[in-house]
Amino acid sequence: MNIIYINFIKKNYRTLFTVCSMLMLLAFYSCVEDENIQYGIDDEAKAAIGFVIKEGTAIEGGSQSTLQINASKNLFNDVSFDLVVVSGDASGITITDDNGNSGTTFTILKGTKTANIKFTVADNSEYSGDSTVTFGLTNLTGNGVFLPVENVGNSENKLYVEFALTVVEDEPVPPSISFSTLSGIVNENDTEAHKAIIQFTSAALQAGSFDVAFSGTAVADTDYTAAATGGLLTVNFEAGAETIEVDITAIDNVVINDDKTVILTISNPSSGFFLGDVLQYTLSILENDVPETETTIPAEMDAWTRGENGSSKSNDNGGDKTDLVASDGNGDNDLREFYIKFDLTGIDPAKVTEAKIVLTTTREGDWGDAEANFGGITTQNLYHVTDDSWGEMSITANTKPASGGTPIASFTSGFLIGGTSLSKIEHEYDVTAQLQVEADGKLSVRLNTVNTLSKRIFYASKEHINNTPPRLVIIESL
Repeated sequence: MNIIYINFIKKNYRTLFTVCSMLMLLAFYSCVEDENIQYGIDDEAKAAIGFVIKEGTAIEGGSQSTLQINASKNLFNDVSFDLVVVSGDASGITITDDNGNSGTTFTILKGTKTANIKFTVADNSEYSGDSTVTFGLTNLTGNGVFLPVENVGNSENKLYVEFALTVVEDEPVPPSISFSTLSGIVNENDTEAHKAIIQFTSAALQAGSFDVAFSGTAVADTDYTAAATGGLLTVNFEAGAETIEVDITAIDNVVINDDKTVILTISNPSSGFFLGDVLQYTLSILENDVPETETTIPAEMDAWTRGENGSSKSNDNGGDKTDLVASDGNGDNDLREFYIKFDLTGIDPAKVTEAKIVLTTTREGDWGDAEANFGGITTQNLYHVTDDSWGEMSITANTKPASGGTPIASFTSGFLIGGTSLSKIEHEYDVTAQLQVEADGKLSVRLNTVNTLSKRIFYASKEHINNTPPRLVIIESL
C-alpha cells in the first residue's frame, strides 16, 4: 500500500503542487483588506453608527416623536454614544430612550442594532415661530463600531451623520408690525404733516407699544418736527388697532442746501407682537430753496380746424388767422378746435419744476352769452398731441393728428364773462407733468370746449396784432 501511495504522489506531483499553491494564495488574499470593496454597509468589517433619517418634525407641546439611531449590523457588545446639539436651541426639548433614560448618553445593546430616541418639546405658550435643531453623534464607546464622517450606505439602507429636527410652533401667529411702504417724499415748504403709515398684519388682540427711532441727515426742530423726544418715539396702541400714523412736518428754513432724509426705524415691540418685513422708512425732504430760471417760449405754430373729417368745411385751415377759435357746436361752422406747437430746444425735462401754457382772450361777447345761457360754467380741455409733424398751414379736420383721450389740463370758468371789456384775460393751463416727460424736443397740444352751446371763444394767435400769442412759461432749476 505504501509503495502504491508513493507512486501515486510521484505521478501526480505537479497537480498536487498546483492545487496547494492556489489554496495558499487564496488564504493569503483573504487576509488582505480589499480597498476597493463595493458592498453595502452590512458587509463592512466594522459597524457604522448613524441616524436612520436625515430630518423630522416635533410639534411644540405635542406627543413624543421617535428617532432611530442604528448600527449597520447587529452588535457583538454594548455600544454607547453621546447625542449632541450641532446647531439651534434645544433648551425646550426633553430627550429619552425606550426605558425613560434621559440625558445625552445612550446605548445600543449587544445583539441589536437600534436605539430609539424620543423627543418631547415643551409648550412655552408664546409664539416664536418654527425652529430647527441639528443633532450629531460623538464619544462612541464600544468595539467593532465607528462614526462615519459622511453619510454612508445606499438608498435602501442609509445612515446619516446629522439629524435636523424642526420644532413646529403650535401657537397662533400674532400680528407683526411694519411700515406700509419703504419711503416717501415731501417738499421743504409743505405745510401739511406727512404721515408715515405703520400697519399690523391683523388687528391687535391686546394693547401694546413699540418704539420708532429717528435718524438721518435732517435735524429735528431745524428741518422737521415730530413727536419724538431725543430721537425716540414710543407708540402706544389699543386692542383692535390696525394702523398707526406718525406725523412728520417739514420746516422751510429758507436756506439753500442739499435734500435731507428722516429715517424711521421700528423696534422693541411689546410682548405678543413681532417685527414685520419693512422696519425702516426713509422720508426725503426736498430742498425748495434752489436757484431757478424762467423761460418763456412763444408758439412756433398755431391753427384752428373746422368741422369733422369729411364734412363740407373739413378742409378749412386757420393757420394764418389772428384768432384761435374753439366751439363745441354741431354744425360745420360751429365745431372748432385749435392746435399749438412749441419748440423745446434747450429745455431739460429733468430740471422742469413748473410749466404752464398761457392763452389770452380777444373776443368774449359770444363766450359770455354761452355762459349766461348755460349757467356760468364753461370748460376747456387741453390734450397732448404725440405727433409733432403737423404743419401750421396744412392742418385741417381731415389731416389733424391723433391726440390723447384724457386731458392733461383743463380750465373751468366759475364766473360769467360778458362784454368786450373783459377781453385780454389770461387763462393758464398747467402742463408741468407733460413737460417733465417730453423728450422729443417739441410740445403739441389740442384745445376744445365743452358747454359753449355752439358759441365760439377766441384766443389770440401768434399772428394777433396785439402780439399776445400763446406762450409756454417754464421754470427750471439750475
